[in-house]
Amino acid sequence: MVIEDKEGKQFVWIAVDGKNVVLDRYSFDDSLNYGSYNNYNETLDSTWAQKVESYGGYYIGRYETKYENSKCVVKRGNKPTVDITRDTTREYAKKMKNDYGYGVTTDLLNSYMWDTALKYIDYYTQSSFSTITGLGNAGNKNSGAVASGSYSEDIKCNIADMSGNVIEWITEYYSSSRPCVSRGGCYHYNDAACRRGCDPTSHTSSTIGFRCALYW
Repeated sequence: MVIEDKEGKQFVWIAVDGKNVVLDRYSFDDSLNYGSYNNYNETLDSTWAQKVESYGGYYIGRYETKYENSKCVVKRGNKPTVDITRDTTREYAKKMKNDYGYGVTTDLLNSYMWDTALKYIDYYTQSSFSTITGLGNAGNKNSGAVASGSYSEDIKCNIADMSGNVIEWITEYYSSSRPCVSRGGCYHYNDAACRRGCDPTSHTSSTIGFRCALYW
């Protein structure tokens, strides 16, 4: 299910039924990560988890985010904002609620959201999308970041570019020296949607952007 606000920003419903799709963090293919999955961590917010169970899911941005005119924009055809720190992207994502008068919470995706979204895609497409490398423009160094939604093979369950285009910051934690975690692949690296990476708080890159989440 896709919802659209009056300005055309779109979010996709990740249905969590507790049976076929279970809210959790998953290791997927550890060989694709920087370091071991066991060294990444994030504490589950039990209040939020109860709301996911009660409502039956949560929303994530259909497309990667462009920060324009001091607001987050989630629309097809926009090149995602890059060269930005994880903490700044989280600031932008969290204020989206007030920028648009949403009556719900907005934030970066946490690791439970990202991993559960991949499980949702894998289940409903009956595929191994989460661990497939080279989808879309992943690993195509000549392409650079393009408008989100440009590659049909990297659009699954109405969600674009979790495997390619740009890597995306999330709220997961790795270590004191590299606390900021990013997920997915990008045009520069032939990675998969499940991939985990980590960087210092000051790190920015033309390969890293972000995606917004919307939830109760």
